[in-house]
Parts: sequence; C-alpha cells; structure tokens
Amino acid sequence: MSIDLTGTVDGHPERFVPEAMSGQLVEAEHMGRYWWVRELASGRRVLDAGCGVAYGSQLLFDSGAHSVTGVDIAGDIVEAARSRVSPGIALEQADLRALPFADGGFDLIVCFEVIEHVPDPGPVVDELARCLAPGGVLAISTPNPGAMLAYNPHHHHELTEAELLAALDPHFAHVRMMRQQHWLAVSIFGDEDHAAAGGHRIEAELRKVTPSSPGEEVLTLALAGRVPPPVPRPVTVLSSVVDIKGLFDHIQHQEEQLAEARRAAKGGGDGELAERVARLEAILAGAGATGGESDGRVAALEAELAQAREVVASVTGSRTWRYAAPLRKAAGRIRGR
Repeated sequence: MSIDLTGTVDGHPERFVPEAMSGQLVEAEHMGRYWWVRELASGRRVLDAGCGVAYGSQLLFDSGAHSVTGVDIAGDIVEAARSRVSPGIALEQADLRALPFADGGFDLIVCFEVIEHVPDPGPVVDELARCLAPGGVLAISTPNPGAMLAYNPHHHHELTEAELLAALDPHFAHVRMMRQQHWLAVSIFGDEDHAAAGGHRIEAELRKVTPSSPGEEVLTLALAGRVPPPVPRPVTVLSSVVDIKGLFDHIQHQEEQLAEARRAAKGGGDGELAERVARLEAILAGAGATGGESDGRVAALEAELAQAREVVASVTGSRTWRYAAPLRKAAGRIRGR
C-alpha cells in the first residue's frame, strides 16, 4: 500500500519530498540548508536528526561524510526512505527525545525544521547535545514565528531567537546565529546556466540592495558547539518568480480567513473596532470630567466599552490574525506600499 510521504493535512505538508515539490520555493528552502551545511560533512560522523525521506542524508553522504545516520520518528517514512538512499546510509526509526546512540557518537548533527514539531524542544536539544562529540557541530533551524507566512498545523511551537538560544546555551559555550531569508533576485546567465535546474551550481557574483535586520528572517538557524563552530559559506538558491503568485494567493486566502474571523466576532473591520473603543473611551472621559452623565448611563457605557474591547481581543488575539499580519506586511512590500 502506498503512503503519502508528504503527510499533508488540510493542504499543509508535514515534510518536504523533492519529487513532489520540485522547482518550488519550498525546495529552495529545504535543499538550501543542506547545500549550506554540506561543507562541514567531509570526514565527519553525521547524524541527520528528523531526516524525513532522507534527501538531506543522501546529500551529506555524497559530500564525503565518514558515515551518515538518519533518524525519524515516523517508521513508515523511514522504511520508504531506505529504498531512496545509498546502501551506506543507516536509517533508523527513533524518537529524538530518546536517541539510541552512545554519548559523543557524532561529529556533525543536523536538525533542520524539526524541533517545532514536538511539544517541548528541551528534551530534543538535551539528546542532541549528549550525542555530539566534544569538538562537534550542531546545525539546527526553526521557523521564525514573527515572520512565517502561514499557520502550519504540524507545528506545536515555533521558537523565537531568544527561545532557541535559551535551549542551546546550557549545553554549548559557542552559538552562532544565522538567518535564512526570502529575496527577490535578478540574475544574468548564459544559456547553460539559465536553463539548468536540480541544484545546478553556478559561479556568480552576489550583490544585495535591500537590508534586513535580525528578527525579520523567515527561518532562524544556529551553529552550536563546545568549541567555536566553523561557519559554512553563504548559499543562495534561486527558484521561480511564479512563487510570488503563490504568495499572493496565500495572502488572499489568509485575508479571507481574517474577514471571516471578524464576522464571527460580530465586530466589523479592525479600524471600526478601534474607532468604537476610542469613541466610548472619550464619552466616558468626558462624563467623568463634567459629571454630565447619570450613574446608569455611565454604567451602560462602561459595559458597552468592555464588550467592544472583548471583540477587539477576540479578533487581534486570534491565530488567524497572528499569521495574517506578516502576510499583509509581505504583500505591502511586494506591492510597493
């Protein structure tokens, strides 16, 4: 019986599967992380923690690793992945909170887009630290909750930079933060490079015209070790501009969900809600200053104000509002607003 390798729920895939998502921005995101870290793999004992279908395990193996072990909690995915990788790659079903490996058994541990899938990332980081050799490197990533463009039902908790640092600091004396960001790129290639795909490597000069501050990145990465970790060279992966249309479609969908949430809260638009609260506050302030309102009228105004504030909180505190905010910000930047 065939299985859905992507683990899609409500249109949201749980894991990246190269053949199902080839050429998309999501491929650039996922493959880019492994292309970036691959130069650390040569000669090292590597653990790919949360390997999924093991595309990254294969890439690290091909990069000259001494050995590669991939683990994932989904046994059926691990079984399916075995036929997709080289015989020299060891794949095991295991829970990252209780890894079946000796202390210090790996020189490089890669854990990309995994810790947000568990309720508490602490035990995962504990185990990764235990299995890392004294001079080893941990490369770990998580979505930035302040900049992610969509809600993912597979994520329990997306860590802020501060939360990621708090999880790593007890184990590692040296932590280097890295940023993975989406950019719009303009390139000039000859015919061969212009037509290439599939991770084709291009020697090119990279220049940048738009700044971005820490905290604005879509995904936050960290390199951690008990000694200063080496830092791989920056990597940029180009995908199709058609992905921008997909972004706009997603923004429109999120805005529709937000409108539905507003209607459910029986409050109209957020501007109308704010104006209503401000109007009621002004009336009450005037009543208190002049004594021109009866006690009953003041009590009624206070009740109406409390109700209005409750409606505001129900909209702006909703999950839809939280995830739509960065989408609206991204749409504004793209539209030039």
